[in-house]
Amino acid sequence: MGVSSMKVYSISELTAGDHVKWKRIPGYDHHAIVETVANGRVHVIEFSGNPTDKSNAQIERTVVDDITQMYKYIYDRCYDAVTVLRRARQRLGEKGYKVVTNNCEHFASWCKTGYEKCPQVSSFARRIRMIPAELAVAAVERGSAFPSVVASGGKAFVRSCAVQVVSRALFGVTCVVGEAALFAYNCLRAQHNYKSAVRRVGDNMKPRLRQQRNENIAEAGYEALGAVVGSIVGAAIGSFIPVVGTVISGLIGVIGGFGGRLLGKLFGRCMHRR
Repeated sequence: MGVSSMKVYSISELTAGDHVKWKRIPGYDHHAIVETVANGRVHVIEFSGNPTDKSNAQIERTVVDDITQMYKYIYDRCYDAVTVLRRARQRLGEKGYKVVTNNCEHFASWCKTGYEKCPQVSSFARRIRMIPAELAVAAVERGSAFPSVVASGGKAFVRSCAVQVVSRALFGVTCVVGEAALFAYNCLRAQHNYKSAVRRVGDNMKPRLRQQRNENIAEAGYEALGAVVGSIVGAAIGSFIPVVGTVISGLIGVIGGFGGRLLGKLFGRCMHRR
């Protein structure tokens, strides 16, 4: 199933049953289903609640006046508008928001296709799977650090330093290779979704879909670059912490990678925000 999104410039582009999202500067997307469009306002059904406290979040009707940073999804296969609205309305008042398994994107995707999907969570999960490899490489460095402390001779110290240099280089290579693989996957997905979407729109819409594909690829590139830089800088900083630095440098590198990824995504969104 292919799905792509394009920026909404006019409220006239929206119709009942559309799946829309807003790109938030903090790096996440909020999703909803359009119920009606009337008098210059968009009525949506969404998982609504306090962004910082979703304990009382529920599916409800809300009204949107500003379509800035709103994007509309284009599906190659999905339910008709009547079915989408019926599915959305039958869940009004439902609670049980869970950021990983039952969030606003899961809800909107289910209304449109019958499948609860959330690429935001999937992307995070793919990054999590890379952590064991990074920590394993860092463990090599940790094991090589202690001999330098207790070394009885110059050769042992030099050998220990050499191992640390190689292990740090391997950590950097592991980060680069992992992020390159994720970036390649995101590029292929963006291209696949673009090709699926252009078959369902007129020629006048194709340039906008192409632009959105390019922006998605650029944002993924900023994320990958930020993650690599954050991982390497984090590991380097951690290695300078007295006594325990060599033990936790890998963990700090992982944390730095997530921080760098977030900053990269923020930078990418700011670059394309208009």
